[in-house]
Amino acid sequence: MKPQYHQSKLKHYYSCPKMFTLSQDHDPEFGSGTEMIMREGQLFEGYVLGFKDDKNEKELIGRKKPETIQFIKNQAEYVRGILGGMEYNGKLLNSYVKLQHDLPEYSLVGEADHIGQINWAIIKLIHPEAIPEEKTINDLKYTGDIQRVWWEKQNFADYFQALMYVGIHFLNTGELLPFVYIVVENSYIPPLMRIEKVFIQESDIRTKLLPFIDKVHSDLFKEPIPSFETCAGGKNKGRCWFLQHCQEGRAFMAGYKLMDFLKLNYEKSGDY
Repeated sequence: MKPQYHQSKLKHYYSCPKMFTLSQDHDPEFGSGTEMIMREGQLFEGYVLGFKDDKNEKELIGRKKPETIQFIKNQAEYVRGILGGMEYNGKLLNSYVKLQHDLPEYSLVGEADHIGQINWAIIKLIHPEAIPEEKTINDLKYTGDIQRVWWEKQNFADYFQALMYVGIHFLNTGELLPFVYIVVENSYIPPLMRIEKVFIQESDIRTKLLPFIDKVHSDLFKEPIPSFETCAGGKNKGRCWFLQHCQEGRAFMAGYKLMDFLKLNYEKSGDY
């Protein structure tokens, strides 16, 4: 059976090829703060789009207080209106759209939160400069801090999901759609909401997406790249989610240092 590649794992290759390999075989290990936001994000997504069969609402709620759940529901109700609000069998119409494109050696797979026309009238109440589109591929994001998490996004990996989902849809249908991130912060009602519209050209698919995946597929060794950015997460990103299983990353994080005591700084520092 030929391999299937999903954007959530492929994007790890951009940072560290071994991280991609480890993501194929192991579940990510998040910090407690990230885990909490992700569980809240899954609840938010469920209240907007409807819960998927593999997502149990009661398990996601856990010990969260009723007022916390009601707050998430109120935010979700607002965003649900942006995506149309009409449902079938408990799920929002045009949601959880399966994507797959088969190539000779591998398949590209994914699942779009929503594909269709969104209510730009509501968005324009918040962002008057927004330009409506007839049809878009839409993805919900739930975050604890829009400025900290989203203002600095500018790398290939940050928007790889948009490139891949637009690419799969185009390769299947010939239709080139904009990709819209609807980013909701877990504060305020109406919610603090960021809209990021990503325009992708056919040339991006031909010269960036497909060559990148070919490179991943043909790389037999997928060597690790131990560094402060990949292993420690740089600034405010947290440690690599697969550090438990990476010998090179663990060695880098723990460190090996030789010290000559005579060369230590003898000047006083701090409040000693």
